[in-house]
Amino acid sequence: MKKLLASLFAISLIFMSSNMFAVTANAKQVTAAPQAKSIPLTFIQTANMAKLTQDKNQPSLYILTLYGVSPYITYLGDRPNRTTGVALMTNFLKAWKVGAMSFEKTNPNAVVTAAEINQQLNSGSAFYTVQLSHPRYSLKDNAVQYTVKNLSKQAFVFKEMQLAHVTLVIN
Repeated sequence: MKKLLASLFAISLIFMSSNMFAVTANAKQVTAAPQAKSIPLTFIQTANMAKLTQDKNQPSLYILTLYGVSPYITYLGDRPNRTTGVALMTNFLKAWKVGAMSFEKTNPNAVVTAAEINQQLNSGSAFYTVQLSHPRYSLKDNAVQYTVKNLSKQAFVFKEMQLAHVTLVIN
């Protein structure tokens, strides 16, 4: 577990410096910040379980569905602002479409890692670098779904993967 946490910390440090959009966030509201005052943010989302399935219509794409997600997403800002907090998932997705450099226009990269992959302990701390698009959120089902493109040199081995104790670092 210590290895996994250390890996996640290192991964988040790598990705914190290159965020494509920034928001002013709190649990009640997320609004687009003016470009001159933007604060690069990294978002961290966790889930109890996830399923990664190859898109039947576009074999180069996958659908990542996270189950057991919180209605909040954690964010943190890089130096010198060092801001942290949580935002409502619904507001995060509204902000996804806002601004000239929005995640909708310039899809964000993310790192997906899990404690278990296909019911096997992820003892090698494997992770996948992906590009996220087309987010869909169901508060009722506590689920989020993204279309993902694999950016890793390591190909997805299976057409479908089951993941447990999942962390998604979005940047």
